[in-house]
Amino acid sequence: MATIVLGRLYRTDVPIAIGCLAALASGALMGALNGACIAYLRLPPIIVTLATMALFRGLAIGITRGEKVSGFPASFVALGQGQIFGGIPAQLPFLVLLAALAWFVLHRTVLGRYIFAIGANKTAARFSGVPVEATKFWLYVTSGTMAALAGVLYVARFNTAKADAAMGAELDVITAALLGGTPITGGEGTLMGTLLALLLLSTLRRGLDMAQVGVEQQAILVGTLLIAAVALGRRHRTP
Repeated sequence: MATIVLGRLYRTDVPIAIGCLAALASGALMGALNGACIAYLRLPPIIVTLATMALFRGLAIGITRGEKVSGFPASFVALGQGQIFGGIPAQLPFLVLLAALAWFVLHRTVLGRYIFAIGANKTAARFSGVPVEATKFWLYVTSGTMAALAGVLYVARFNTAKADAAMGAELDVITAALLGGTPITGGEGTLMGTLLALLLLSTLRRGLDMAQVGVEQQAILVGTLLIAAVALGRRHRTP
């Protein structure tokens, strides 16, 4: 949906920088909707996120009617396709900066302790004085904003804004988190583990593409990795 916001605004001659900010704001608003439903209305997170995924994707398809927007400025496309220092992808500084910020927040701030406490035991965290609802709400806002940023970089990489952008990437996201050591029940995990799992998955995907392995076979392999990650995680944590 954020890519569509960017594409539609650019088509109406809105400056690309304003379009990017609007896309990020739309991601924050969509995350806020999820956060409000989950934190304050106390609806099941899995149901809310699946429902809003279908809702936003349907809206994106309805708004565009399947049309794509392309022809973005070269300076913007360079964010997704360009290289710096003779071969380093231009997106890497974004990853390093955001990873460092996330590590600092998770491991060096009170908010980070709140996040781990809520993941481990929401009830205990509430009785310990942790603002559970507010913390969860702002986590979903942040998640929506980061998804929108990923959408902006996706548009820059492929020079195209379309309603079905990154369809199916949800499986890779969940697999990377679980392979990185974050249990399905939450409450623990490391950022470095997640980054290493992301590197493993991206390397695997690139190798399979070079070997001309079909998309269906790749999905089977990622699904198998997901099951293995959950099984190994449960075995590791079972006394």
